[in-house]
Amino acid sequence: MFYVLQYPNFTALNYAESMCDRDNTITKNPVFNWLQYGKLPESIAIYPSYSIQYDAPDGKNRYISDVTVFPIPTATMAITVAEGATSTITNPLISSAQSSSDATATATVAQGGVLTITGVAAGDATVTVYDKANDLMYTITVTVEAAG
Repeated sequence: MFYVLQYPNFTALNYAESMCDRDNTITKNPVFNWLQYGKLPESIAIYPSYSIQYDAPDGKNRYISDVTVFPIPTATMAITVAEGATSTITNPLISSAQSSSDATATATVAQGGVLTITGVAAGDATVTVYDKANDLMYTITVTVEAAG
């Protein structure tokens, strides 16, 4: 550090602190970060999906100060099957599934993420599908029509 105005107790850091620190949050102040490190903070928001995502600051003179990660949105679907018929969804990330009414529709998951929904009796049921981390992936409204 160099001395400003030839006063040994008044440095550039003291000057930056006196100019920036008005509420005891000097390290969060963008002006202080610019003076100290030559970079400005940047906040980012990530909207994840079922894929790997990388994020970086927008410019050379930026750094990521905080990250907001939103939850993966749940997909909703509606299907109609006949009694005794099946519908299949394949997604390798599917781990388990649950039907709200096994008397109306059943849901089974085979190896490789193959979800099979089978219509049992006429009516409505909701199938919830989970990934390997037990996070909700799909909410499927199943309408089973009478055979006939």
